[in-house]
Amino acid sequence: SERPWVASAAMLERKEEILQFHASGKRLFRERKAGQYAATFADADLQKVASETSARWTNICQQGAELNRAAHEREKALHAAAQDERELARGLTREQARFFADNVQRAREGQPRLRVEMRPGTGDRP
Repeated sequence: SERPWVASAAMLERKEEILQFHASGKRLFRERKAGQYAATFADADLQKVASETSARWTNICQQGAELNRAAHEREKALHAAAQDERELARGLTREQARFFADNVQRAREGQPRLRVEMRPGTGDRP
């Protein structure tokens, strides 16, 4: 062109494209920075959630273990109580058999029968 200092339409269009390209680059850079900034908090939040979840899971596991231990202890106590009951029942059966045998022997000898005396109100023998 005869006046090179006057920008042609094509040059102006090209300059506009370059400016838009730079603007979009800056915008992407800002978005990337904002994303990184948000990610630091997101990571911290995720770590916090993960640690809270882990702590809750550990707590649930501990509670489960305690419940299992308690159930096992109750089972042992019930087993011991049942064993005590069986031994008491055997002892009473032996005592009743002895008492019956003593009464049979006393009857053969012509002596009066022995009676079991109970304490009033307790059901225990003196």
